[in-house]
Amino acid sequence: MRIAVIGAGQFGRRHIETIRNEPQCELAGVADPAYSGEKAFADYREMLDRVMPNGVIVATPNALHVPVGLACVERGVPMLMEKPIAETVALANRPAGRGRRTLAAAEARRLLPGRVAARTGRRRTAAHQLHP
Repeated sequence: MRIAVIGAGQFGRRHIETIRNEPQCELAGVADPAYSGEKAFADYREMLDRVMPNGVIVATPNALHVPVGLACVERGVPMLMEKPIAETVALANRPAGRGRRTLAAAEARRLLPGRVAARTGRRRTAAHQLHP
């Protein structure tokens, strides 16, 4: 699966590294004016048009989530967007309400072993494995 990342800040770099380490994924491109690494694009629209990824991870500053999300929707590209989707509910409905593609908001912290253990009453071992 060819995945692109838009935004190469702290969260974007984590996503880039995860994609690189996943054998079933290929890093299709990275759009961020400050990024100069592999498959770099200064403009996300150009990247979307040139690499045509199977999916996109949106990790831009919050104020850019809606315009970037709309660009993905217009091109029919499913996306995972860092939260918040938008600064208001009305703005959030713009990318979510257009097209027939997937929009998922990222909230990975809920899956951290410590948080799962706290919710489920389970303890962690030194190897961070959950046990009943």
